[in-house]
Amino acid sequence: MKFRNKGRKIYKTKEKNYYGKSPADRILSTCLTLLLVGGIGVVGYSAAGPILNFTRKQGDDPQNDLPFTIDSSGFKGGDGTSSEDIFQPEEPASEDAAETSEAPDVKAEEYSAVALTVNDVMTVESLKNALAAIPAEEHIRYVEIPLKIAGGEVCFNSTNEEAWRSGAVKSMIMLPEYAETIKEAGFRPAGLLSTYSDNIMPASYPLAGYMTADGKDQWIDDSYEAGGKPWLSPYSELSVNYLSYLCGEAVEAGFDYVVCSDFTFPVFRETDLSLLDERLSRKDRFTAMTSVANSLYTKCLEGGVKMFVEVSASDLLSGKGEVLQPMMLSTGTVVLNIDIDHLAAGISDGKTIYEFTGTPAEITEKALGFLADRFKDFNTVIRISGTGISTEELLKARDIARDKGYNSYVIG
Repeated sequence: MKFRNKGRKIYKTKEKNYYGKSPADRILSTCLTLLLVGGIGVVGYSAAGPILNFTRKQGDDPQNDLPFTIDSSGFKGGDGTSSEDIFQPEEPASEDAAETSEAPDVKAEEYSAVALTVNDVMTVESLKNALAAIPAEEHIRYVEIPLKIAGGEVCFNSTNEEAWRSGAVKSMIMLPEYAETIKEAGFRPAGLLSTYSDNIMPASYPLAGYMTADGKDQWIDDSYEAGGKPWLSPYSELSVNYLSYLCGEAVEAGFDYVVCSDFTFPVFRETDLSLLDERLSRKDRFTAMTSVANSLYTKCLEGGVKMFVEVSASDLLSGKGEVLQPMMLSTGTVVLNIDIDHLAAGISDGKTIYEFTGTPAEITEKALGFLADRFKDFNTVIRISGTGISTEELLKARDIARDKGYNSYVIG
């Protein structure tokens, strides 16, 4: 439902005195102090292990204070083995070079991919045609196909009951057939899954979307007359199970990677927030999104599949990239989607207007200049996307990213 504007709702040691002691008292006091300090040391040492273990990510080496070290041979765990096959060795830079380098601190192995469109996967024949059009000289290794797109449509024949009952399923092709077709063409399959930009599933299952604090009404982003829509909510267990199920289907189908995007909240008015769950008004609401991202990461990892989080440059510049929390995300690799169409239209965060003009390569260079610092704690894959842009222009933009030290990329 759409709420009327009812105005802004505003949420609203003593120091001890010590006296002189006798020599006997001082000796007794000293002994007790030593015993107390020793006890604290033992307890502190016992507690430190569980705390450190809790804050480590899966795959970290408990024998080493750091999850990995960086030397001239690359990323190494505490036992000297490679941390993940996604990482590429990196020569250490001098302090002087570090001050002027525009490259990220941590780089991923070359993940070269092409992202196909919904039209490319409407039929097996259209998929084969799209695969045949990939330039052989670019040595593309992975092909990303849409599993679920922004808006909520599911682009394969899912076996999920909610997907069918809500009308989200738009294809009769099973995922294993997609995966096998991609492999036969000489590539490896990866899936793109939009998470919380979903207006279809909560329309049929209100409890999967945002509800008023009293649980009686469903929130929609505008009036019904103006085409208002509900949105999938990260606070709903039903929504988390739904996304996990779809990820599981990609894992079972033999995909190598699942790239999850759209970990964003819809735009809420102050009047909306006054009637919704109070957690949506808090600065730490991003924990809901990072929690879901970590849940999907675990789901994929258990099936031997890698999972990336994708964030868009336009979301980050407009202040909506809340999921990008290096200390909380389990995955160490993120995809930065530089959508040329979105950026060329101009971006505002309410205080600053970011204008992007010029070629896709020039827009890419400017976006990376604004956002490079946000990715220093991640392995970063750069995706260059947009409609009506030639392959040649996309590749030139890719080359700009490479010049800045980003060797992993997605085109499309």
